[in-house]
Amino acid sequence: MSCARSTARPGNVSRRVLSLLGGVILFIVLAAALSVWSVGRFAPRLLDSTLSSKSGAHLAVENNDTNLFVGRVNFTDFTVTNPSRWTDARFLKGKRLRLDLDPATFIGDGRRVVHLLELDIDGSTSIQPRSSATAAGSCTYSNSISMSSRWSAKRTT
Repeated sequence: MSCARSTARPGNVSRRVLSLLGGVILFIVLAAALSVWSVGRFAPRLLDSTLSSKSGAHLAVENNDTNLFVGRVNFTDFTVTNPSRWTDARFLKGKRLRLDLDPATFIGDGRRVVHLLELDIDGSTSIQPRSSATAAGSCTYSNSISMSSRWSAKRTT
């Protein structure tokens, strides 16, 4: 009886290695795309935790329409609160924050190109300093800021 030996031809080994390498590269690309999507999707939570840890204030966003693949950050009906040590909890209530930027600039040297920045503020509260004649009070303002010109910012570390 003859025993059939399985000998691998060099072409089959190369195909297996290339298919394994292609699968690993595809997995890395899909994981990177998922991470970019998740950063955009969970941007309000990330900003809230950063703002809370740095200053004690909080951010709440009703509607998040952020797509970092095309370079769009869009928050509607958002609120920024004062830190808990302040007497008045409300700091800023906004109708809309829209930011259109060039996503390719995040890969390079730290320079960020912003095409459009819209900030529609529904109201803000300003705490006046306490003087000897008057008690501390608060004033509420309504503003709308819109910038449509191209500007860029460079991050410094």
